[in-house]
Amino acid sequence: MKLYEEILMLSNNWYKGKWCIENVIPYYKPLVVPEVEIDRHLFWSNFNIPKIEVKKEKPIAYQTGTNGRYGFNLKGVTIKHDKRQILRNLVNPELGKYILDRAMEKEILIQNGLFD
Repeated sequence: MKLYEEILMLSNNWYKGKWCIENVIPYYKPLVVPEVEIDRHLFWSNFNIPKIEVKKEKPIAYQTGTNGRYGFNLKGVTIKHDKRQILRNLVNPELGKYILDRAMEKEILIQNGLFD
């Protein structure tokens, strides 16, 4: 429930800056509807994130961590948790940059009429 606590708190203006929360798509229906679903991730934010198509990773990259796009290798590393799960839960770096770029865009307010 902590995920939804944070989403509800942020969406009710407890924080005045830009924010984005990500979660891998769960097996259940999300309790709070996300702003956008991209690839295997749900995003909640207070800025616009247009949906895009992301290049799918090969399963072996998630299993071994040897994919050069992520820049690291977990082979030989001791982790208490399942390495495959950790790798599967990563956000594609290109997607992460896309989200950051959307957050950094300046908002342009266009007034259509005198009283808009």
